[in-house]
Formats: sequence, structure tokens, C-alpha cells
Amino acid sequence: TGWQPTLNTAGPSPTAAPKNAPRNPPTNKIPHLTTAITDRSWPCAHAFNMDWDKFVAEIESAANKRRLAEKQTNIGQIAKEIGGDEGLAWVMSQTFVKKTLKSPSSASFGSLFTGDWQKPSDVTKHLGNNEYRINAWVDSQNSFGATLRKKFTCVVRKNDDNTWSCLSVHVEE
Repeated sequence: TGWQPTLNTAGPSPTAAPKNAPRNPPTNKIPHLTTAITDRSWPCAHAFNMDWDKFVAEIESAANKRRLAEKQTNIGQIAKEIGGDEGLAWVMSQTFVKKTLKSPSSASFGSLFTGDWQKPSDVTKHLGNNEYRINAWVDSQNSFGATLRKKFTCVVRKNDDNTWSCLSVHVEE
């Protein structure tokens, strides 16, 4: 019936790879896959008339999308556990505040481990209509590389489709 793509976990595939397929897949791009996809089973890309780079890109793209979805779900679950929508508003305000900073990657909003944690219920006020005002602080580097603590106010709204919008953000100078 012809060659069928399979994952080789117990030795060579009983059917031969297509004649036009190279014996071994390139290993420099995705070495973690070459342990499961061996010389006789990897040519599934050829069976579907795909080139190897496109095949690899699609696998990596799917894996990245899955990891991003898991990360977003985990952040949402943690935020809900520490304060429901107030916790989510607190997390989303951090995202919006970072966009206004000179060095967003240096931003720190406190941590339980350093003892300067800002509790969502202490910094977040529900304004009604799914709107929240967050009054808190952020440590971040300025243009000269010095870390400064700045107070900020951010107003966010939870939309009907469970996305969040920033209505206003002000970081002190």
C-alpha cells in the first residue's frame, strides 16, 4: 500500500522511505525531534510534499503556540487565585505600565521573596463597569541605568470577550 509516516520507537519502520528522501534528516535545526524521528520514519514531510524547513517550522510554530497558551493560562489562574478580577487587573496593569518605561525588561513590581510584594487587593480598586484603578509602584532603570522607584496609576477595563484594555496610565517622572 506504500509508505506511511510513523514515529519509530522500536527500531526501523517495516516500510521503506521514499526513494527521493535523504537517508538522514538534518539535525542542526531540531535535535530534540531527531531522537523520535529516525532515518526511516522522518520522511513524512516528503510524503505530504513539504520541504524539510517548512515541516520543521510548522512543528516549532505549533509547539510555541502551545507553550504561549499554557503560560497565559497559568498567569491567569495564578492571578485569579490571588485576587479574582482584581488580581487579573493588577497583572494587566503591569503589562501596560511596562510599555511606558525606558527599560521595560528591568521593571520590577515587587516580590514575595524580597519582602516588598504589593498585594492586589491593597493596590487595586474596583470602579464598577468592569473597570479597575491600580495605584502602585514600579522599580525600573532610567536612561542612565540607575534603578528608580516610581509611583503609577493605571485604569484598566475587562472587556466582554475577557480581554483587557488600558483606559489610562500615568507613571511619575
